[in-house]
Amino acid sequence: MRINRQSYEVSIGKRVLLLPLKEFELLSVLASKPNQVFERNFLIERVWGFDYQGDEQTLNVHIKRLRDKLEGIKIATVRGVGYKLEVLES
Repeated sequence: MRINRQSYEVSIGKRVLLLPLKEFELLSVLASKPNQVFERNFLIERVWGFDYQGDEQTLNVHIKRLRDKLEGIKIATVRGVGYKLEVLES
């Protein structure tokens, strides 16, 4: 997977995805440190901002949408903590 932060494109093999901005930003944060768990509050503040007043379900919905679009790439839930982008060692 390649993330181009200038063109806001995500390439997976030969596929190029143009993700909505918040999904792109969320994936960029998760991919910045593969296998590291990011706490839910950190992700919300980083992607939606410190003054975000919306529902926490927003993060869940965006994670689900990313999972649906990113075949072969796993975003794991760490219960009670947050999420991480899993990279399998080859």
